[in-house]
Amino acid sequence: MSYERIIDYIIEQADRDDGKNLQFEQDIIFKIEKERDRVFSRMVARGAGCINLTEMQELLTVLETMFGIYITKVKRILDGKFTEYHKHARDNIDRLIDTGLDVERKFSRPVKEVKYTYDKNTIDYIQKHAFEMLSGYEYSIISQLRARLGDMILKGTADRRSVQNMIQKVLNVDYSKAKEIAQQELSRAYNTGTLERLHEYGVATGKQPRKYWHGFKYSVKTCEYCKKRIGKTYDLDDNSETLPAHIRCRCIWLPVLNGWDEPLNRSLIARANMLQTGYSEEQIYSRLNSRLGINYGEYLKVEDAVEYLEGDRTPTMMAKIAVAREQAIDSTKADFNIQQEMGTDAWSKKFNTQMNFWKSSVAEAIVDNDQDLLWKYYDAIKAVMVLPWSGEQLAKWESLLNSVDKART
Repeated sequence: MSYERIIDYIIEQADRDDGKNLQFEQDIIFKIEKERDRVFSRMVARGAGCINLTEMQELLTVLETMFGIYITKVKRILDGKFTEYHKHARDNIDRLIDTGLDVERKFSRPVKEVKYTYDKNTIDYIQKHAFEMLSGYEYSIISQLRARLGDMILKGTADRRSVQNMIQKVLNVDYSKAKEIAQQELSRAYNTGTLERLHEYGVATGKQPRKYWHGFKYSVKTCEYCKKRIGKTYDLDDNSETLPAHIRCRCIWLPVLNGWDEPLNRSLIARANMLQTGYSEEQIYSRLNSRLGINYGEYLKVEDAVEYLEGDRTPTMMAKIAVAREQAIDSTKADFNIQQEMGTDAWSKKFNTQMNFWKSSVAEAIVDNDQDLLWKYYDAIKAVMVLPWSGEQLAKWESLLNSVDKART
């Protein structure tokens, strides 16, 4: 494989790091979601025991207490992880700068010799900021519960079932809010660690680094705001842009020294061979899927996948990726192995219409690796299953539901 700029080597190594970064985040998010599910289930169950005003007032107090316990446990899960992730970012930046220097072969002093210090004030700020967001989340939910319950009391509709349904509805509205906060603040910790390390490098070496906006520009899940900025280089002290740029932003800052984002001469490219090792097809597709945030890389020809990873972003290449996506969707739908109903009655026709819609929707979410949609589709299909289907039809719905469940992470 060949690269045209030193930053291309940096991007290659950063993409290798991304899988580990995602696993770090997912491990924390899994713990938060597990605690959320446990507490929210208890809150919904508790709402079924109200039949009068006194009990409803007691319910509000209980719900506030239970939600407070949940927020406290989330804080405990996150506490300490910011420092760990902050250090993880700094370690990664050390290696990325070393990678660039290895290519450039101009500096004799390796970055690992630069003194390494922690900025405790930064860590304290990140933790405080995140926990302020959690407190705001807690206040928002409790306020909604209080307002909805008060409205039901005034209207005389506060029976056991309606109160329980109301609690379930309010909690589901912000079902993934704590997850979003965790992702947002872990990303903030990572990018803060990156920028601190770049500042330290500049002070120690006298070489002023810049920052390069890196992200998955051609992923369908990347927002238009980030797409326009990915690949741009900024002065280190330019604070016009911050990362993460928004909730669930996956973009990161990468280091750039003078000339790293400019075309290299061919002799220098020939000498810079530390990343030009042989890759298996599996590794090539894995890197492509990781870079684009997808699950259908293997539907491209391996030579096309290699050309994309080498920087081919032409309309022809993007058209090939679009075709691969459609092939993956068709293959995933076939893998469901759910046959249409052959009957001519109304419910057989309704079944075929509904099932075709959901098979297509689920297949798209799976190949795009859209976890948010998969979680929503799971609940939506469960709702569809309450309709008066036959036993055989219900078994087919259950099969599709199992496919969604396996694809969720």
